[in-house]
Amino acid sequence: MYFDVLKQILEEDFFVADEITPESRFIEDLGLDSLLVMQLLLQMEEKYGVTIDGEEIEGIETIADALKLLEEKIG
Repeated sequence: MYFDVLKQILEEDFFVADEITPESRFIEDLGLDSLLVMQLLLQMEEKYGVTIDGEEIEGIETIADALKLLEEKIG
């Protein structure tokens, strides 16, 4: 569920045309920079009403990392 939403945001708002899988790395595979990753996570915060701390963002490298953090925050 969250994967589909994250994938849609990447495709529509960040214009990612590459194949997106849970193993995709934001920077190396999808071509995002750290600022875009932060913007993506801010969109997810707003959409799901959660707060992600700056320290938590530092460890996010893959789609799976972001999904795991989001699932932990939502419960």
